[in-house]
Amino acid sequence: KPAERAKTIMADKRKADEIDDGAGPASSKVKGEPAAEEAEGEGEEEGEEKVVGVQTDDGIAFSLGNKKLLRVRTWKKMVLVDIREFYEDKNEELKPGKKGISLTLDQWGELTKAMSGIQDAIAQQEAE
Repeated sequence: KPAERAKTIMADKRKADEIDDGAGPASSKVKGEPAAEEAEGEGEEEGEEKVVGVQTDDGIAFSLGNKKLLRVRTWKKMVLVDIREFYEDKNEELKPGKKGISLTLDQWGELTKAMSGIQDAIAQQEAE
């Protein structure tokens, strides 16, 4: 079940947060079965840890913390990047909430192209 797998991802994220030694931000690496083979050093800056997605029934999921997940999934033959907040139902199963967004690959491409400018804007806001 996707909801059960999402709950496992969030539990693994909490464990990683608990292990954090306080020397910096908690690890954002999601434990579980890697979604794909990791290429050594590919796309990584020195000192950065590669975040590995976890295969779920409906795609690949990455924990963003605080019951938020980024999922790469297929819906009606379209690949979507879904960033969504989850909630626990009465049975303590994680379910996708209303708060979130599904991006098409074109929209995701535009967002990734803008990432450098977004990082600059964040740095500017933090400096003020």
